Amino acid sequence: MDSAPRSNIHAIIGRNGVGKTTILNGMISAITDRQGTSTKFIDIDGWQESEISNDYFSSLVSVSFSAFDPFTPPEEQPDPAKGTCYFYIGLKDGENTELHRTIRDLQYDCIKALINCFQNSSKTKRWLDAIEKLGSDENFFLMRLEELNAIYLQVRQDLKENEQSDSASFADRFRNAVAPTLSRMSSGHAIVLLTITRLVSTVEEKTLVLLDEPESHLHPPLLSAFVRALSDLLHDRNGLSIIATHSPVVLQEIPKSCVWKIYRKGENVVTSRPNIETFAENVGVLTSEVFNLEVERSGFHDILANSVLTGKTYEEIVSEYDNQIGFEGRAILKVLIAKRDRG
Repeated sequence: MDSAPRSNIHAIIGRNGVGKTTILNGMISAITDRQGTSTKFIDIDGWQESEISNDYFSSLVSVSFSAFDPFTPPEEQPDPAKGTCYFYIGLKDGENTELHRTIRDLQYDCIKALINCFQNSSKTKRWLDAIEKLGSDENFFLMRLEELNAIYLQVRQDLKENEQSDSASFADRFRNAVAPTLSRMSSGHAIVLLTITRLVSTVEEKTLVLLDEPESHLHPPLLSAFVRALSDLLHDRNGLSIIATHSPVVLQEIPKSCVWKIYRKGENVVTSRPNIETFAENVGVLTSEVFNLEVERSGFHDILANSVLTGKTYEEIVSEYDNQIGFEGRAILKVLIAKRDRG
């Protein structure tokens, strides 16, 4: 039975440097290199905890566009007969991990994934559904990306004699046909299109999708739309995703039962569930819940706290800022002054 809200997306959230990416990379190794790593997935549903079976996940897809992650993704493994399939979406070059893939390389990846989707009616529908969901972002909607399918059908109609729709020559002609559309896209929109297209192309039943900080390239409305589109795709394919993030926008889209807060105490990594419900909660409330002390010691909180230390009254401080303090800032200011005056 479907749950509401859905529980097919889970999040690991914490500040930078706490180890979120390291955890995701350990998960990749636990599936693709079971003999060469001490990291394991444990099944806790049985009478006795045990490592998951080799076929627990049919495939694994990892998504990371970080230019600074030292992790080397494994070589892609698309053959189910050889075990769990593995697909990588990101900047690393599989042939030379010291290099990053160029815009042209990523664009060609997207072209191949689009062709793979459009060759299959079910994948075409899932892709169109995802593009429609992402269209809740106005700029994404205005690009009319659903027309890429019509362009594909037109190019396929013009197939030359003995030319196949999965040939390099067809891919080049399709690429030239969609180039005007792709060239108008911002880097964030291009990454979203590549990611969702490759996910539609690769995600099958029992697929695990690992995403590392998708917010790095997406503004909040598009990030929310992407999480919803991903959830719909996973629901259709009976898949699961784990997102490493420091964005409360991701938490807004999933229940607290699917969220782990992660932070450090000395050398130890500590985890806990949020104390409040996260689905549909206010971003400011979620930020405070996850980062609390870090928030209080940074940004405008720190500026207001320093003003309070000067001994001025509430009215004097507001006047000092020429009345340019928002409602939340004024509420915080009153609390800080009350604490100061109580000694």
